[in-house]
Amino acid sequence: MKRYLLLFFAYMIMTTNLSAQIWEGIPYDSVIIKIPDSAHLNYTPDTASSPLWHIGKTIKPFFTSDTNGIKAIMTDTLNYYPILADNWFTLKNKYSFYNVIIGIWHRYETDSNMDGGTVEFSLDGGTIWQNVVGDCNVDGSLSFFTSGVRTENFYSKSDTLLNGIPAFSGKTNLPRFSRFQFSHGYLSNFPPLCDFTSYYSIRFKFMSDSTADTLAGWIIDSIKIERDRYMVSVDKINITDILTPSPNPSNSGLFTFPEHPEETHFSIEVYNTLGQGVIRTPYTHSFNLSKFPKGLYYYRVTDGSEYYGGKLLYE
Repeated sequence: MKRYLLLFFAYMIMTTNLSAQIWEGIPYDSVIIKIPDSAHLNYTPDTASSPLWHIGKTIKPFFTSDTNGIKAIMTDTLNYYPILADNWFTLKNKYSFYNVIIGIWHRYETDSNMDGGTVEFSLDGGTIWQNVVGDCNVDGSLSFFTSGVRTENFYSKSDTLLNGIPAFSGKTNLPRFSRFQFSHGYLSNFPPLCDFTSYYSIRFKFMSDSTADTLAGWIIDSIKIERDRYMVSVDKINITDILTPSPNPSNSGLFTFPEHPEETHFSIEVYNTLGQGVIRTPYTHSFNLSKFPKGLYYYRVTDGSEYYGGKLLYE
């Protein structure tokens, strides 16, 4: 009887501590892919003669505040998005197994419920594509043991374009950080089209109708891949040396970063949950968030080619 009670309480703890449907597991490491990064980003537009997705800097007023002069991938760096768009780019097929969390910092300005962007995945190398918010989505379930795609700060099944496809559509007043996760529930099985135990491909697709609009479209500044210790790795992306700040969480807002042999070449960037940068500083061992509101932040340590990332909890 005691054994069953312990299992029951363990189950209750796991199911009541879920955060917005994403199962965090035990955070281990992560990587942030800044655009462009040819090692991870596979820029493959569907129409080679007229690609919609551009990598570069932009002068579009709606986008420039987000990129601040840095490169990003977007629906054209200069012009408004065209009519009848149906274009995408993909992530290279390097992410295997389940429970990996993929997040994007992005912003969009589209004709609401008419034009917009979706995130899709394929389990067969690109023959069949499924919407992240589709048959495999389990956001309605609070159980850790339920298998499927979990999302956070994402569109829902009711946020659809005219053709009924769930999508990011309308206008974001602030940059947005959205995440999705291919989750494996230990006490339930995936249906045949939702078996994430194999490699899968991911693509970001933008669509528009036949009405011309003078709107910016969709921009993605960077992509974050997270993993935990539960039988999963970020294949060919993991960082060998993990930079782990402490204490984490911090009650005072003070965090200590460890020594790094090349630290004079690195900088630390911190973002809030909306994807907004709040601090950028040369690498330091003592880091202070006390002048900012308490809550969850994301850090990124980089020298421009090597990246470390994770969370900072100031409570």
